[in-house]
Amino acid sequence: MTFRKFIWYLCVYLLFAQPFLVKGQTQMTGVFADDSLMVMTRYNQGRGRMLYNQGVSSMQQGNFQGALQQFSEALTFDSELSEAYYNRGIAQLRLRNEVEAMLDIASAIQLDPRPEYYYGRALIAVKRNDLNSALSDMQRASQSDPPPPDLLLSIGILQLRLGNVSAALDAFTRLSRTDKLNTRAINGLAMVYLQLGDTASASEKLAESIEADSAQTDVLMLMGDLSMKASRLPEAMDYFGKALALDGKNHQALNALAVVYLLTKNTDSAFYYSKSAINANPGYPPSWNTSGMVFYLNKDYQKAEADYSMAISLAPGMWKAYYNRALSREMQRNDQGACDDWKKAGDNGVKEAREQYLQNCE
Repeated sequence: MTFRKFIWYLCVYLLFAQPFLVKGQTQMTGVFADDSLMVMTRYNQGRGRMLYNQGVSSMQQGNFQGALQQFSEALTFDSELSEAYYNRGIAQLRLRNEVEAMLDIASAIQLDPRPEYYYGRALIAVKRNDLNSALSDMQRASQSDPPPPDLLLSIGILQLRLGNVSAALDAFTRLSRTDKLNTRAINGLAMVYLQLGDTASASEKLAESIEADSAQTDVLMLMGDLSMKASRLPEAMDYFGKALALDGKNHQALNALAVVYLLTKNTDSAFYYSKSAINANPGYPPSWNTSGMVFYLNKDYQKAEADYSMAISLAPGMWKAYYNRALSREMQRNDQGACDDWKKAGDNGVKEAREQYLQNCE
């Protein structure tokens, strides 16, 4: 459930009684004094509700600073209006005042511990990377039976991020039972299976998700990656092609197709897709690395080195590119440059680079 949905949910226009104004009377006692206090209370509540509604309207128009002021004014008339605290917290969040947002939503919860308030605070905690607090609030928000689908999904994602695989599996399974076509639940189950190392079950779930909704680019890309790692190259090409059909400028799909064509030794197609990927997004390092591999296979080692260097400049921690550049430098008789690159790559976990360094440089 998104913040926008919460704001709409809380925007309930309540009727309030018009204040009864008594003129020409300076003091009342007994039952009349009680009536006066009741009228004043109803007036303040009505005024607070009106200002609250204005704040909601400002929020819907994207005027968060104005909404913040209106919610604050509403609270001066009705300090127990929990919705005003909650929505002021949302406005604070949109203005990047996370601490103030947390305090306001905590005040709303203290007045009225609604599930949606706990969920709102949980989303702020996620934003602050306080995942344990977020999970605690989401579990409080999930007391209804059954819990809202978006809440179960969020709990599953949080449990997975916290490494609680069994709890994540339970949340995603419960959600998929209530809605068998919920692709987010199916994808969540696939992520759990991947975490468990069960790629077969993960692929089965992802295929099920694609069948329910074939326009999921990320799922298509993931299926392509899994197929490529399993050496099912025609299948990988099909998934990457479907992702590209959804967006002809998808640089990741273009680069993935270039890699598949490299693996099938089709360097002409690999060259076309790698350059298309670079044109689509020149700032994407893997495309430059792939292009360097194409030039290397075509024995144009100078251009290969240039493209590897571009990949490294964009992503200095891309150690595989150092290893590849070392190979192109070796072919150009730049032994010192090759050794420098093999050492950097080897020191950062590239096994092949470490082996090359020990064999050629020590």
